[in-house]
Amino acid sequence: MASISDEQFRQVVDDTFKQLSLQYNIDLQPGSPLRLFLEAAINAIMRGERDVFLSNDPGNKANGFYSRFLDTAMGKLNLSVPRDRNSNFRPQIIPGKYIRNDASYSNLLQSLLVNGYSDSSLRNTLKALGLSYSQKVKT
Repeated sequence: MASISDEQFRQVVDDTFKQLSLQYNIDLQPGSPLRLFLEAAINAIMRGERDVFLSNDPGNKANGFYSRFLDTAMGKLNLSVPRDRNSNFRPQIIPGKYIRNDASYSNLLQSLLVNGYSDSSLRNTLKALGLSYSQKVKT
């Protein structure tokens, strides 16, 4: 069975939800059912990843969660990232440490810029999606 990279998996999930939202005009605003479902699905996958990680490290234990926002083309997701006592666990489904946006967010920015959005239009569009924006991100 062929495996896909974590980045490819994230891209497939993002593309699928993006297509669903376009095809069925689904609301992706904060608190919308689809956004809540996506957050819950990613949180469940991360908990499963931690369970597998801990089963291979018997001396280690679960140690709660920390909150993290992730900017995607579908908006800002509020995630509960599981952690372990030894601070060795890192979920593979989300981007690396200190990265707060995924490839779909970068693709969205590029698309908006290519289509001639001004800085103010870009800022307003991203704000409507609940996403952050700065000049540093653009360059």
